[in-house]
Amino acid sequence: PTFAPEAVTLYELGTKNTFRPATGRIDLNANVFYYDYSDQVFQTLVSLGTGPNNASAGFSQQNINVAQSTIKGFEVETRFDLPHRTRLDVIAAYIDAKADTGALTDTRGTDYADGTPNFNIDISGNELPNVSKVNLNAHLQTTADVFGGRADFHLLANYRSSYHLN
Repeated sequence: PTFAPEAVTLYELGTKNTFRPATGRIDLNANVFYYDYSDQVFQTLVSLGTGPNNASAGFSQQNINVAQSTIKGFEVETRFDLPHRTRLDVIAAYIDAKADTGALTDTRGTDYADGTPNFNIDISGNELPNVSKVNLNAHLQTTADVFGGRADFHLLANYRSSYHLN
């Protein structure tokens, strides 16, 4: 089956700033955003029907238009130039992503022997899959002269709050 393209109206407001205190440079960027999706595409399992003895013939994963959703949040990105050729980057984001309306088919309750139908599950108000509310990233980098050359050292840290897979 075919599906319609997603449509999104988005609003974003941001600022980019550079400060130069006596100790180096500081970049501070921030933005807030609001996305309004219609005909959002999800992947769902669709029954392939029945085979011999009314056994399931299996399932197919298909893309279908199922939801209207809203995604809103903010992001702050900083960069600090530190002494001794060292730099620290920190990024923080908060995302609230929910389905406003929509339904997915749940094939787990299907009994092909007695003709039990698939169930549609209303996803209105549910969080969207694979979206963490809180994301934090930090990157510390320094450069050192080593054996007549230069070496870069990096330390990375990442935090992502829990999220739903479906």
